[in-house]
Order: sequence, then structure tokens, then C-alpha cells
Amino acid sequence: MYLTVLNILFYRLGDKMNVDTSMFRRAVWNYIHCMYGIRHDDYNYAEVNSMLERSLKAYIKTVTCYPERLTKKDYDSVMKEFKHSEKVKQAPGLKGLNLK
Repeated sequence: MYLTVLNILFYRLGDKMNVDTSMFRRAVWNYIHCMYGIRHDDYNYAEVNSMLERSLKAYIKTVTCYPERLTKKDYDSVMKEFKHSEKVKQAPGLKGLNLK
């Protein structure tokens, strides 16, 4: 699973190519871990707040902890500059969900 998340959005954000997305991917990964009580001593958690806006963190929390509550409106309201394929890859819990 870690390698799957690590390879998500690799060097691509929306229409922009050759973008280093490692900090963003690492922030998402560590934010999800933090929700489950996993904290890494070698990670600066200030990076989560600088890389993930509040609405995106709320979205990630819904996808991770309460996927049955996710609506199409939630999905459409975050990461607007991302392509659909990037959004789905960014939220592994979305795959196969029936968005209301």
C-alpha cells in the first residue's frame, strides 16, 4: 500500500508535468497515519498543515474513516485543479465507491 501511495501523482499535478509531489504525497500519507494513531518521530508534522488545506484534510478524513458518508459534492469540492484520475488515485478508498 505504501508504494502505491508513494507513486500517486508522481511528477504530475493537473496539467503540470515534472512537478515534485513527494512532499504532498508524504503529507497525505502521514496525515492518514496520524488519524489511526501512528506517528513517526522523524517526520515534521507542520508539513501536513502547510501542504494540506483544511477542506482537503476534512475530505481525506471522510474518505479514510467514513467512506460511506462521501458524496459527489464532497468529491467535486476538493482538488479542483486535479484530473479525475489523480483524485481517485490520491484517495485509494474511493475506488469502487458509489458516490451519492
